[in-house]
Amino acid sequence: AYRKRLAASAKSLQSMRAKAKEWVEKCLGIESLFPESRFPKIKLPNNEDRKIGEMSNVEGLAVSLRKLWNLGVDPIENLTEALEDQGVKIVILEGEKEFDGLSCWANEKIPVILVKKGLPGDRQRSDLAHELGHLVMKVSPKVDEEKAAYRFSGAFLVPAEMVYRELGRKRSKIDLGELHMLKRKYGMSMQQWVFRAKDLSIISESQARDLFHKFRAKGWNRNEPGEQVPIEEPGRFKRLILQAVTERLISPVRAAEILNEPFDQFRNSLQVQFA
Repeated sequence: AYRKRLAASAKSLQSMRAKAKEWVEKCLGIESLFPESRFPKIKLPNNEDRKIGEMSNVEGLAVSLRKLWNLGVDPIENLTEALEDQGVKIVILEGEKEFDGLSCWANEKIPVILVKKGLPGDRQRSDLAHELGHLVMKVSPKVDEEKAAYRFSGAFLVPAEMVYRELGRKRSKIDLGELHMLKRKYGMSMQQWVFRAKDLSIISESQARDLFHKFRAKGWNRNEPGEQVPIEEPGRFKRLILQAVTERLISPVRAAEILNEPFDQFRNSLQVQFA
């Protein structure tokens, strides 16, 4: 169930698939050293709630998933850790140019999301939520799955309730400074905020076009201005490695091999001395 972008070559997809497989196997190998009950199995809404027959269904699914995961409606401080806490394996790939994000089910039951290393924090979070949408949604053939995934990304990062609370129900104009402040608060790009406002009919299509024109004119469609959203790094795997070493389940040398780190570098990261 490996979903691919049409722009990615067969060679690139094969490389990404191999890297993802290696990473997941490493994760499962380390987890096997601990009690199975310790690790979460992903919880999803029922199949009926996951069906996307029209675009508006996406909003309800995003809220249902947040509720199931006890995330409420407030900003998600670290999306990567929130997904890892629910059993999603996050793979950061370096050196792959033909993609931003991909997703698949390993062994038909383990959700895996791949994202490209080096993306700005807001872009990374958007891609993570986008790929989560592909994993969660059961999209009708009459609905464009990519558009539904983009909609899910925004709805999961900032549910409609919070968009209305921040922007109001109807706006004649939205200031770019306001969008930047919201970006910092929610970790969602200014441009994605414009999409949210348009999708929820807070602003019109023409108002959204005018805002996007301003972004393109200033080059902000590629690099948004102001303070950037921090880049997130998966931490669960490294923490488990450190625990396994501390509990003497594996040796520091083996841990360094698994992490592909020089032994001296790994040893310096330890807070415990081993005989």
